[in-house]
Amino acid sequence: MVEIKFLGGANEVGRAAFLIDSGIEKFLLDYGMNVQQYTIPQQPPTSLDGLFISHAHLDHLGMLPEIYNRGYNQKTFLTKTTKDLSQLLLYDAIKVQTAQGRPPFFLPTDIEKFEKHSEVLDFNKQALMVILVFVALFAQMVKILISGKFSANLNKTHVAVSVLFLVYLASTIFSQDKYGSFWGWPRITVESLLTITCLCLFYFIVSNIFSKKEILISMTIFLLSCLLATLFGILQLLGLFIVPLNFTKTGSFNTFGSVGNFGNILAILLPLLTVFVVTVKEKWLRIIFGVGIVITAISLLLINPLAWPTRLPNFGLEPLNSTAVGMIRAPLSLAK
Repeated sequence: MVEIKFLGGANEVGRAAFLIDSGIEKFLLDYGMNVQQYTIPQQPPTSLDGLFISHAHLDHLGMLPEIYNRGYNQKTFLTKTTKDLSQLLLYDAIKVQTAQGRPPFFLPTDIEKFEKHSEVLDFNKQALMVILVFVALFAQMVKILISGKFSANLNKTHVAVSVLFLVYLASTIFSQDKYGSFWGWPRITVESLLTITCLCLFYFIVSNIFSKKEILISMTIFLLSCLLATLFGILQLLGLFIVPLNFTKTGSFNTFGSVGNFGNILAILLPLLTVFVVTVKEKWLRIIFGVGIVITAISLLLINPLAWPTRLPNFGLEPLNSTAVGMIRAPLSLAK
């Protein structure tokens, strides 16, 4: 029987550490700290068969080098992005703890041991997107063959998408690394010609399957749901916790996963709302989207640690800012 033991992270945000014992092997999922109170989980045994890290937040990996300090010598499995970010966060954690007069939980040599024993397990999202797009394209072709009818919804956006594809195609043809530019490997896959081609195909499939009205209704529902999630996020930032669960009572908790994700969504939401204020005909929708622009802009200011001092006692935003500042402190320290 599989046994799961919570070494930390129960009814709280932080100190995530979950010991999984199958009866034959033992694994640890995450090993983090509470970044606000600097509390740590129960120490896991060093006789583990493996260690897995879910994502690159200090509350999930902030104590990872400590287990190597105690003699753990097995692999740590994580994605490439998580590994790259963890190196920044862990080295910076030592600097922050030292600057605050706290003894660090681990040393740079322990981080080096982790780096030596880490093994990247990446799920190729590009491959999944390629498969799904070509399945959709094949289904659309079958539908055309069965019905014997083909129609295309033409609009000005098609021209912009086509120009984007042609620019990427030309840059790939004249690239010094044609293989990397086409496949995205070993370069950045999201910027590859294959990825852009699939995104363009996806756009043309959607624009031909659904009418303009259907797409507008779907986007309106999406934007309204994002605004509701944004309102909830703002209440969290201001310390107005409406969900009666202990683990939600922190400024960094929101439906987007993290303060960083919240900011990314808001940065995408703001121009979308601006476009819809101009394009929608219904007056009540224009008013809602106009209010949404104001809410989104205010939210971006609230979560931007460069726009506010670290401590804002009048607004109760200390938990938020300590989290947000921690998210950007690593790249800023490297820039220095």
